[in-house]
Amino acid sequence: MPASQGYTDNIVDLKVLQGLVGSDWLNESVLFKSGAVLRDTRPLPTGTFVTDVRTKMFEDDEEGQAIGVGSTLSSAERKQIAMNHPIVRRGSVALVDDIQGEIQAGGPEDMARMADEIRRAAAVYFDTALIKALEGSMASTALSSLQVGTGATLTLPLLNAAKFARGDKGYAAFQNGFILWSSAMQQTATDLGLVAATSNTYGMNAQNQIVMTGMVDKVLGMNVLVSDKLTAPDANDHYAYLLEQGAFIVRGGMEPKIVISDVENGFASKLKFRITFSAGVRGVSWAGSQQDVYTNTELGTAANWTLGANSYKHVPAVRMLTDNN
Repeated sequence: MPASQGYTDNIVDLKVLQGLVGSDWLNESVLFKSGAVLRDTRPLPTGTFVTDVRTKMFEDDEEGQAIGVGSTLSSAERKQIAMNHPIVRRGSVALVDDIQGEIQAGGPEDMARMADEIRRAAAVYFDTALIKALEGSMASTALSSLQVGTGATLTLPLLNAAKFARGDKGYAAFQNGFILWSSAMQQTATDLGLVAATSNTYGMNAQNQIVMTGMVDKVLGMNVLVSDKLTAPDANDHYAYLLEQGAFIVRGGMEPKIVISDVENGFASKLKFRITFSAGVRGVSWAGSQQDVYTNTELGTAANWTLGANSYKHVPAVRMLTDNN
């Protein structure tokens, strides 16, 4: 057994920790608990890519950004079949490095703390990957009919035009759905009287930079989601996204794989985890190369996405370009 996966003098029981985390970390994801995510609980299928895959796993920082190439993946881990949406792997390289520089074999409180840190970090990676997939797919030229606005000032008519971009479904398409925009756009909407100022929030607020403002704050029947992870086209304009319930489709077991690392003289100083899931927007297909792991940049690249439904009217999202002022 490799030293990085065995028990050391200061390691907690990984099986117990794994059981504590389970798939409960999904409840820390604002996008998931808002209702914007439709989860397919079937496991990821196995198969073989028709193109060469990467043999290394990307390691991510606390914001879910790939920062380097990590350990070599086994042949079994590389056997993932081509799917409509890319398979995303996220992990932490030094999750509990602040516990006296070591992972201590403490009591239930230590175990609970480690489980909570894994849950929060996994939710950050999950929400970030979904937002980047949304940005990339909604910028696809094949879905250009789903963009409304040219940088004009935010107004109710513009919001209604975005709703009617869905065509046949029109206004009803986003009833009880979501509008996702930046904090700057939230302030603009508040100043215009389109949404009431409120402290009624849930989620991790600034910790993962995404907040749901609560059912009180609705814009034309849509719940408001605020995230500064969104990319702005320039200093003056911003993108806002209209989403139906279950706009995102996610597949996978969702239980992180947890291992210890940096073992020296029988002591481990780091804890790593990795979650693996496929993710994308319903009605949109992955058009990029099939590989073993995807960076946020790749997920956010428009050329990697194409229309997968019969018509853009069946895609449960619309991008709106509007002035921040």
